[in-house]
Amino acid sequence: MSTALETHLPLITSFYGYDIAQYGERPGWKRKYRKLFAQCSAVLCLGARMQQAIVDLGCPPEKARIQHLGVDISSIEFMSRKWDKQEPLRVLIAATFRPKKGIPLALRALGRLKRDIPLQITIIGDAIDVPDSAPEKQRILSEIEHQGLASITSLLGARSYPSLLESAYQHHLFLSTSVTAPDGDKEGTPMVLADMAATGIPIVSSDHSDIPELIKDGQTGLLAAEGDIDSIVEKLTWIVEHPSRWEGMTQKGRKHIESEFDRVTQAMRLESIYDEIISAHL
Repeated sequence: MSTALETHLPLITSFYGYDIAQYGERPGWKRKYRKLFAQCSAVLCLGARMQQAIVDLGCPPEKARIQHLGVDISSIEFMSRKWDKQEPLRVLIAATFRPKKGIPLALRALGRLKRDIPLQITIIGDAIDVPDSAPEKQRILSEIEHQGLASITSLLGARSYPSLLESAYQHHLFLSTSVTAPDGDKEGTPMVLADMAATGIPIVSSDHSDIPELIKDGQTGLLAAEGDIDSIVEKLTWIVEHPSRWEGMTQKGRKHIESEFDRVTQAMRLESIYDEIISAHL
């Protein structure tokens, strides 16, 4: 920021999630952010809820702009999913093992769902080198045992991006039930949802942070109430009972990602913001 002041160049700042959910709650950082907002020409964020949070921290509304991230749509093939009810419903979960990912909630919901239909569950992800991750892994493993899911759950650990996409095409449903963590940590817009929607897999996620920017409830996927097991089960049950609706929903999902989360389109939109800000300072 001091460099921008010294050179009289415009300053654009981007927020992604942790910087709002964690630092935004600390009084010292609130003061720093207000100073930053005063000097910035524009503040970029991932969605409408983050935008409001930034305004609530003191950013002038006209400076707070939504700028979505992007994925390489051209490299992701769309494939409609079909499910024969005589076979298990194959459910994919993919996330780092962090409390905000809500994986134990997903497992509890699947524990209830398996009473009614056969399931096969795949979990891609593992603990990472942060303090809350190893304990979360233990909670996940304990939940698998507690729900009686061990015999139908495959834990694949961390996988490469191509391997993740390959797994997506082998499953009927992607489940992602993010929540606000006990320490206040939240998602921004988890881009795995963009990748999954682009592949054509039906998605059940949660109405958390700016996930509604990615998944439009009832149109391109289903969003359960955050942290609500009954709501997650309700959304899963709808998916099970309406396989004929999958294709229409996932086609809309793909179009939404192409329109709002394609990396080429988003790069062009970002460039236009920079051009606008630079022109205003000439």
